[in-house]
Amino acid sequence: MAGGSLDVGRDFRGGANPMYVVEGVEVLPCPLCGRLLHTRSRFRSHLEYCRRAANPQFACQTCHKSFAYRKDLEKHVRTHTGERPYPCHYCTYRFADRSSLVKHRRRHHPAAST
Repeated sequence: MAGGSLDVGRDFRGGANPMYVVEGVEVLPCPLCGRLLHTRSRFRSHLEYCRRAANPQFACQTCHKSFAYRKDLEKHVRTHTGERPYPCHYCTYRFADRSSLVKHRRRHHPAAST
């Protein structure tokens, strides 16, 4: 909104989910968490995630925190075990999740990341 006005309007085209126009961009608000999604496909997958998150089925045996997806539980369990299965091939660092490895490579080994 830098220097521009916030133009918010409702548009009910194409179904039951109200679409909003924010600064000329159509967005769909998640009815469960309020997050704004820019495409119907992302809206549908996000809504499925929110519905599953409301009823988590996978619990950590150590701290009993619950997760909607098994992969999220597996990632969480590494906080207890200290497992770091993602090594950096350019230095000695290892990471518990792939996204941290990717961020590390971009920051510390940018020439190798391209």
